Amino acid sequence: MLFKYLFQAMTTNCELQVIHGNKKTADFAASTVLREVKRLEKKYNFHSPTSYLSQKINNRENDTLVLDEETATLLNRVFNLSKECNDIFDITVGTFSDCYKKKTIQEYNKCIEALKHYTGRTTFILEGNTLTFTNSFTKFDLGGVVKEYSIDVSKEILQKSSIFSALINYGGDIYALGVKEDGTKWKVGIKNPSNPKLNIKSIELSNKALTTSAHYERKRKIGKKEVSHIIPSKNAASSSLIQSTVISDSVLESGIYSTSFLIDERINVRKGIEVFNIQKGLKIIT
Repeated sequence: MLFKYLFQAMTTNCELQVIHGNKKTADFAASTVLREVKRLEKKYNFHSPTSYLSQKINNRENDTLVLDEETATLLNRVFNLSKECNDIFDITVGTFSDCYKKKTIQEYNKCIEALKHYTGRTTFILEGNTLTFTNSFTKFDLGGVVKEYSIDVSKEILQKSSIFSALINYGGDIYALGVKEDGTKWKVGIKNPSNPKLNIKSIELSNKALTTSAHYERKRKIGKKEVSHIIPSKNAASSSLIQSTVISDSVLESGIYSTSFLIDERINVRKGIEVFNIQKGLKIIT
């Protein structure tokens, strides 16, 4: 039987489609998933002054910190994947948070330029559970990884609950677990950047993760000009892409790769990763 669960988390619509023969088992697994997703949302909320991220890391009293095991493991995973992507994906963009409060695009650009020195891999060192910053300005923003990580965690919760067929979709970031009741793969769509309500391509997935990154998804208005929510890292080249979709074994992996490709399309793709990049004019590069 197919059971659907809808909820809101991390500023987006979330959906679980679970196939199982027992509704109580499905309901219990879904409630466990919801509780865990909400915990992660609260713990790593960049905008909450009471979150672990804010209190422990961004508003730190000392530049050397001892992290809890979960955070150290997550950050280590993020940094390793970022390294695979030439460090294009950069969670230190949280350093620029005050720049979005500027009233003109000129002030915004000046702010970004002044703070670039405090971003990037050279501004911190992670050794085991110990995180050391080289300055007091650098801030982490995990907004680009927490939702993706929470889907990977949700998949593990479902599997531990003996659920091996489900579609997890949090705001378009997807993990397809197993197959549908009729034995066919889950079918998901890649959005058309010219009309995000429509799909430009459909893909069948089983035990795979899919994420799509695009400049049109979330924009901020600075004065009279809109800017992308994705800020290029200081070592990125210009990119002609307007959308990037990546399929891999984990949603966290797909998310970091798809965002990195959107910023700099020169990244090498290792075995096991499938990429659909879309240029202006809707040319799909696979």
